Amino acid sequence: MDVGEDRESGAPSAGIEDVASLRGEYPASRWSLKNSLRVETLLAGLDAPSDPAAKDIWAQNQFEIFKRRYGLLRPPGTFRVLMIAADTSGCGFARIERPARYLNRHPRLAAFPTVKVTPELIHWAHVIVWQRQYKDSMLPFFEMGRGLGKVQVFDIDDNLHAVPSYNPAHATYHKGTKAYEDLIRWMRRCDLVTVSKPELGEFYREFAGIRYAVLPNCIDFEAFPQTNGFPGASGPVRIGWAGSTTHYEDLRIVSDVFLELKKTYGDRVELVLMGSDGIRRTGKRDGGCGVDDGIDPGGLDGEDILKGVAREFHEPVPTEAYGRALCELGLDIAVIPLARSRFNLTGKSNIKYLEMSAAKIPCILSRDTVYNEVRHGETGFLAGNGREWRQCLDQLIEDRDLRRRIAGNAHRYVRTHYDFADKVRLWAEFYLEAHRLKHGKK
Repeated sequence: MDVGEDRESGAPSAGIEDVASLRGEYPASRWSLKNSLRVETLLAGLDAPSDPAAKDIWAQNQFEIFKRRYGLLRPPGTFRVLMIAADTSGCGFARIERPARYLNRHPRLAAFPTVKVTPELIHWAHVIVWQRQYKDSMLPFFEMGRGLGKVQVFDIDDNLHAVPSYNPAHATYHKGTKAYEDLIRWMRRCDLVTVSKPELGEFYREFAGIRYAVLPNCIDFEAFPQTNGFPGASGPVRIGWAGSTTHYEDLRIVSDVFLELKKTYGDRVELVLMGSDGIRRTGKRDGGCGVDDGIDPGGLDGEDILKGVAREFHEPVPTEAYGRALCELGLDIAVIPLARSRFNLTGKSNIKYLEMSAAKIPCILSRDTVYNEVRHGETGFLAGNGREWRQCLDQLIEDRDLRRRIAGNAHRYVRTHYDFADKVRLWAEFYLEAHRLKHGKK
């Protein structure tokens, strides 16, 4: 069977014997979610040659030409995964583009990340992944895939059915909204659901009656500069927080502690914020996975969560540039507070800890939340109240060697357990097994 055809629903007869070896022949993808916005234009041949004969060749072979141009043309027997994102940044990048990038390094796998779908792509794929999808406009493509016997997987890494009222995304995903109901319908239509953590899978298993598998959020270490990660001994201690407009209530946990720190240490410490400056501005920024549509929850627009605390602010950066930007902040300490809500405890992953640790920044995190794998005093610090936050900060502010040791331990832990270069085999194994189960392949 030619790799561009799909006249049968089964996968290629030859399996992928060495699925753990995903570093091979295709080190860089020529495709991304952002240029997938033009996929319909490219397939329609609007950028085809002006020569009439060349145009005729394009019209007859446009998908073959398209595949060759963008790295989709692989040997017969290649297993093909179409990965459809809900957005081109944030969750779309973490859950679709990043795994696709690493899946494409295997010579017998081809993954196509996109936000636009065409019939050619549905026919091309063995497995179709729908990330956080609920739009009616995508249903015809879903039905086409079902008619062709494709394995269809729903991916979600937020609990969008427990969004608190103060979160801007609540306006879109609260009970009774179309998105709230349609997300459930999409999950139930698909063969399987993938989630970022077991707690989220269990929530949706009970709430929607789905079957799930865990594909954890991981780190692309190639996006983090290879530096020693430790700022110099001179100058103030830089304490950093990174988050979007959806994390105001998390930041509030440490607001009083920051005020105390400035009173105690003065210019010896600096507070650095990235992504949000701590002031509510509804309708200004999107939280990546959430939706900020201008709704002001509780009439709090303009509230300064860190009132009275001087801060250095860095604007959000494109998701693909986040790792480098984080390293360039020159942080000595990272604080990662997390409010204990059902939304956070069931839906949020440990990704902020993973990112800070990849950048070799020692972390203080909220105790009894999603960060309990952190070994207190070894790979990070855990704090449960204002007094504990202050104690942990004091220790790290005063002891540069302790900062180095914690950062080094955390970096090695994350590199061992969450490196996408190693963990992408989980994606490959899951998609292959899902296809075998659906089509009875042994």
